[in-house]
Amino acid sequence: MNPPARASSAACGPRLLPPGVSPPAVIMLVLYVLSGHPASPKDTEARGDFGATSDSGAARRRAGHPIAVTGFLTSSMINPIRTYDYLCLARGRLLGWVRPLSAEQYAQAFPIGPGSLARTLTHIMICEWYYVRRIERLPVPPYDQWPIQDEHPPAFADLEARWTAQAATTREMIAATEDWGTTLEYPITEDDGRAVIVTASAGDIFTQLVLHEVHHRAQAMNMLRHLGIASQDLDFNTLMYNRSAATG
Repeated sequence: MNPPARASSAACGPRLLPPGVSPPAVIMLVLYVLSGHPASPKDTEARGDFGATSDSGAARRRAGHPIAVTGFLTSSMINPIRTYDYLCLARGRLLGWVRPLSAEQYAQAFPIGPGSLARTLTHIMICEWYYVRRIERLPVPPYDQWPIQDEHPPAFADLEARWTAQAATTREMIAATEDWGTTLEYPITEDDGRAVIVTASAGDIFTQLVLHEVHHRAQAMNMLRHLGIASQDLDFNTLMYNRSAATG
């Protein structure tokens, strides 16, 4: 069980990955798994750098070069608009399960993630606001000046309205971003008080936005099940694949 998480610019910030593994490679692997494929070490090793031969992928790792995903964010295999479409579709289903709950159920404490549905959903939404501002190179005020904070979650109807507006802003950012590889730098203060400079690309931050929501969405689904709500499969292949009746 996880202790309740405290939101901060550091808490919403990018996390370091193992050497040689780039965030785009991680999101490619996640969506590959959501597509119904295995993700064993043998499978990923055989695929090398998701497009190169096994030898070249292994060589790049040994040389300390990042594992690259050819055409990330631009190819028909994976792109930010379709990825965000999926995120919003899954989010809509999650919010649909939360909407009928009472205010008491919405705020009920759980020893899971941020500690309640109210705080978990608030955390996801406000971190999306934070990531988008970073990609757009807009100033980010101190945490106590953010529009909302985890510790003071708004009522569900207010949160949903805010998130709908934020989603429109996020889509505008995606449409306006031409170079996802642009390196961004910004200062943050870690939870322990250390001042650090974060270096990440726009694609890195978008990757974090997606995976961050998927991570905390799972916690919210766990809380719903404790409340007797049968939250269902939100996998990418369930929501985004075209399916038709087989003939013959």
